[in-house]
Amino acid sequence: MIVDGTPCRARVPRQHTIFGGVFCSGAAMIRTYKYRLYPTRAQARTFDFLLWQGRKIYNGALAMRKEAYEERGESISLYDLRDHWCALRKEEPDTFGLLPYDTVDDLMRRLDKAYKAFFRRVKAGETPGFPRFKGRYHFRSLGYKYGSGCKLIETSDGWAKLRIANCGDIRLRFHRDLPPLSVIKYVLVLRNRRGQWYAALQLEIPDAEPEPSQKPAVGIDVGMVYLLALSDGTTIDNPRWYREGQQKRRVLMRKLDRQRRANNPQNYNADGTPKPGVFIWHKSTRMQETERQLRKLEDRIRQQRWYFWHTVTDWLTSTYGLIAIEDLTLDFMIENKRLAMSAHDAGFATFWQLLEYKCAERGVQLVKVPPAYTSQTCSECGVVDAENRKTQARFRCLSCGHEENADVNAAKNILRLGLKAPVPGARDETQASGSNVSREAQNGDAVATDGSR
Repeated sequence: MIVDGTPCRARVPRQHTIFGGVFCSGAAMIRTYKYRLYPTRAQARTFDFLLWQGRKIYNGALAMRKEAYEERGESISLYDLRDHWCALRKEEPDTFGLLPYDTVDDLMRRLDKAYKAFFRRVKAGETPGFPRFKGRYHFRSLGYKYGSGCKLIETSDGWAKLRIANCGDIRLRFHRDLPPLSVIKYVLVLRNRRGQWYAALQLEIPDAEPEPSQKPAVGIDVGMVYLLALSDGTTIDNPRWYREGQQKRRVLMRKLDRQRRANNPQNYNADGTPKPGVFIWHKSTRMQETERQLRKLEDRIRQQRWYFWHTVTDWLTSTYGLIAIEDLTLDFMIENKRLAMSAHDAGFATFWQLLEYKCAERGVQLVKVPPAYTSQTCSECGVVDAENRKTQARFRCLSCGHEENADVNAAKNILRLGLKAPVPGARDETQASGSNVSREAQNGDAVATDGSR
């Protein structure tokens, strides 16, 4: 979602799955607004056919590149692939010809982006992940250049129509107006796992510098017990969305496995293990309904997490003028088998991305500090000792005896590092590097040592 937490001027490449994100390109800012589509049954079948043609083009281009390299050691360029498949549009007007030229070009660029990501990971020594052929249920979106087979038509309050070539006018729930002076550059039409249709409009908005915020500063520590702990004593509990729905998910998964075995007894050995090389699997109506319930549950968990972080980041950027967070990655959490599921469930990457673009949009300064020793340092006397924090919840300094919630203590240390204070008590000398926050906001008004707001 985010390229950088600060206003940028670099050219940003086209993105395909960015919803609600902010980019800066030249003298303009790129944002993406997502709207729900309500196609008729005929329109849904038509667009499903268009997705099928787009998938055939993507898989065909991937097969061409793979075959050329394996047999001749050659690499087919993006432009050669585009010319080849765009020429086929004229030869097969009833199939590939239903897709606009720019949509086929977008598919080639999507494949080229996957190859570049593969070579980048190989060079960095990471798990490569070679581009894969897309199955029917893993290819769910098509991109349209606005004005080339795609047009938005406003009809009434709260509703509009999205005109797509060879598909007709699709009803669109226009739940929020487009920003003033915005220009639609690109439209991504997609279907989620539940079969719901959406349109993501990529907008180019004049880049206006926001006024610097003069609100108080705060430090934030992320964790598993408390999802967020603020330096002013505020804590936000961990909703644990996935774990709340885990029991229901297990029931549905067991039910799905029983139905799969009952519908395909010829595909299993006597001991219950699946036979090797079996590709034909039959699905009953009940099995399809169980899959639909499972997809609905997982999508509901995802939407809960998304809505929660949007609400929290909106409140943070509306309340504070400087936000200090740790410069973390999820690698250390994911590699720990005890924390991996909880880290994925918390969705910290979503939190950081949303926080960055909202801070840049509202003039809030976002400061990232080194995470080393923030949980072992006393926020009162500054003594660093691993024995200060023996449990996850409580912090007790062995030097001065200061006791406090461990996450809140760490948040105060994060704020102090963000403000570049030489010692915790030297408030008159406190200076935030490049900060637009007033001296009064950096002082005692910003950090309540008694835990009150």
